[in-house]
Amino acid sequence: MKYAFITNGDTEDEVYLNVVMDYFPENLYQTIESYTKKRQYFPNNLAKLYAYQMFRGLAYIKGLGICHRDIKPQNILINNSSLTLKICDFGSAKQLQEGIKIFFVERISYFEKVKQILLIFVQDITELLN
Repeated sequence: MKYAFITNGDTEDEVYLNVVMDYFPENLYQTIESYTKKRQYFPNNLAKLYAYQMFRGLAYIKGLGICHRDIKPQNILINNSSLTLKICDFGSAKQLQEGIKIFFVERISYFEKVKQILLIFVQDITELLN
């Protein structure tokens, strides 16, 4: 994040947090699609590098007490020239509370539920390993 500022909406209760981030030319979905269109496999070394950066980022925001709740390839920004990855779109993020398992039932599809169940599983495994 480079800069953040708050703006007011049309009504008194509308307040928006605006975040200015680094420019990243594409997201993970677009990167995978480009390899698919060329009928090439996504390189293992890139998959490992991006997975490492993504899990480090997720561990960092978990350490801050934040749950992203919308991890998908479109929300993972990629800069192929510098081989860097950043997580974006924290619009669905929630503050974690100690001792409460995360399972949200609001406006989510079957696949989102599966993703959240996997998140709980990963959290439980992480707690066991720590």
